[in-house]
Amino acid sequence: MDGRARRDGLFPRASARATSTSTSRPDMRYSVNEGHLELPGQWLDRSVNALLPAMAEVTGSNLVLTRDELPYGVEFADYVDVQRAKYRKELSGLQMQRDEPGVLDGRPCQFLAFTWNKDDLLIHQMAVIALDAPLVLALTYTSPGRLPDGVRDAIGAALASFRFHRSAQLPAS
Repeated sequence: MDGRARRDGLFPRASARATSTSTSRPDMRYSVNEGHLELPGQWLDRSVNALLPAMAEVTGSNLVLTRDELPYGVEFADYVDVQRAKYRKELSGLQMQRDEPGVLDGRPCQFLAFTWNKDDLLIHQMAVIALDAPLVLALTYTSPGRLPDGVRDAIGAALASFRFHRSAQLPAS
């Protein structure tokens, strides 16, 4: 394949889509910064977004956004407890520096800051876990080796500045 879009039955021509007289609408529009696609049926968003600073003060720094769903019947505080237990089990030398409930754009959240060791390197992480019922969004900043105060303050402010889009979820049935 030379990188050009295939023009067989797998990928309909764009002009055929544009001139279609069908009035049916897809059940999900999935958007990213670069664009969107329309998917038939219902889909669960479990995507992971990884952002790397273009001019990082600390090499290897990153911000990762993950999505999950609050299990039916589970309270948000219990969900956060399970996440803490995973950290304790999986992160060698875990030291919590901040662990407090809060509010992020009107929704309950948990602010966390902690360090742990990987191959004799101290890993610094700052996270906010927020409930956008029934979904849970986690934003986690990682800085290997060190976390300068200016970076810590700027990332803390960035995490706290997160704003949710208006919910486009299907109504509960």
